[in-house]
Amino acid sequence: MSEDITLRSCRYETKGVWDCKYQRIYNSVPAIRPVPAKMPMIDQNCYIMNENPHGLQKAIFHLKEKQLDLQVIYGDDRDNNLPFDFTRPMHAQDVFNKDISLHLQEVVTYAAWQDENTLRLTLFYIETPYTVTYTIIFKNELIDFQFNINVSLNIPEYTAIGELMNVQSRS
Repeated sequence: MSEDITLRSCRYETKGVWDCKYQRIYNSVPAIRPVPAKMPMIDQNCYIMNENPHGLQKAIFHLKEKQLDLQVIYGDDRDNNLPFDFTRPMHAQDVFNKDISLHLQEVVTYAAWQDENTLRLTLFYIETPYTVTYTIIFKNELIDFQFNINVSLNIPEYTAIGELMNVQSRS
């Protein structure tokens, strides 16, 4: 059932609001995929982002076994470390910009490699209808960092280019 049909049916049935939200998340959960054998070496890599509508300045990746921490640097209260696991969902807190103010929100995060160069990170904001997807395409020393949101809140979707600031030894 598509998300749109699910939400419409929730409006006309006697389901509770939480039942509808969890049904939306359940229907949208990304499939767990194996980590590619030839994935890029991203641990401790810091990418300086070009100008973008959200003001994202840096994206830093910390990889340890099946877990990934994405450190996002905006230079304000939105700076955060987002935890991901390639084998299961994770719970975290994230700052969400809504109604011209910042709100700390509980999120459930998922990480999945789409292919050996494309990483998709999904965040479900539990107390809201919002789902954010970061699709990151690794291209040698550059990344395409794509931001998508499922609900328009005058928050623009964008793609930014990031350039590798540091090169780790690849021994």
